[in-house]
Order: sequence, then C-alpha cells, then structure tokens
Amino acid sequence: MEREKSLIAIDDEVIVREYYELRQKLDMYAKDMRDVINHPSYCLKFMQPGRLVKVKYGNHDFGWGAVVAYSRRARGKVSNTGVGIATHTNSV
Repeated sequence: MEREKSLIAIDDEVIVREYYELRQKLDMYAKDMRDVINHPSYCLKFMQPGRLVKVKYGNHDFGWGAVVAYSRRARGKVSNTGVGIATHTNSV
C-alpha cells in the first residue's frame, strides 16, 4: 500500500493546496459572520411572536420553529435561552 501511495501523482498539487487553504479561510469567515449575526445584541430585536426561525444547538438541528414569546434574561442566570419557540417536525 505504501508503494501504491508513493505512485499517486496529483496534477497541479500547488493549485489544489491553495484552493484548500482558501476554502478553509472562507469557511472560517462564514462562521465568524454567523456568530456576529446570531449575537443577541443584533438578533433580539427581530424575535417577534410568529416569526419563523431555524433552530440549531451544537450538532443538533431541530428544524423550523415559530417564536411564541421571548424575554430578556437577567444577568447572571444560568438559563441557556430566553426565547420560547414552538417547533414542528414533519414525520412520515
């Protein structure tokens, strides 16, 4: 297997490496942009009852939900969210 591995030749390996590095930077910038957009100081003013939101937490995707109500949490509380969301998932 080592011999087969050493025989593999990648055409334009430098270009492929540059593309990979650029793709990694773009992914990092997209994540940074999402973090800013989703920061409470920017998004809370849009949390209005009836608004549809995509609900994700970590690696879990809960699908679409409707904002029922929200309230700002007091500083120092350990609650993860101040948003009440009713979610609905389609099951077959």
